[in-house]
Amino acid sequence: MGEKKTLSGRIPPDTEERFEQYRQRRGINQTDAMRRLLDEGLDAVEEEQRLIQQQAEGARNSQEE
Repeated sequence: MGEKKTLSGRIPPDTEERFEQYRQRRGINQTDAMRRLLDEGLDAVEEEQRLIQQQAEGARNSQEE
């Protein structure tokens, strides 16, 4: 997997509260919660982009017919 990198950022208090609730519901530490949220968020964004691309391709194909 290679060398792990450290990321940091500032979040508003309401996001921190939501994050803490997410972490506690799953019974995991902050690091694991951040990793899961990043993975899940990136997966969701990539899936949304794939769907948009598929819809655009479908629309182009319909117009060509």
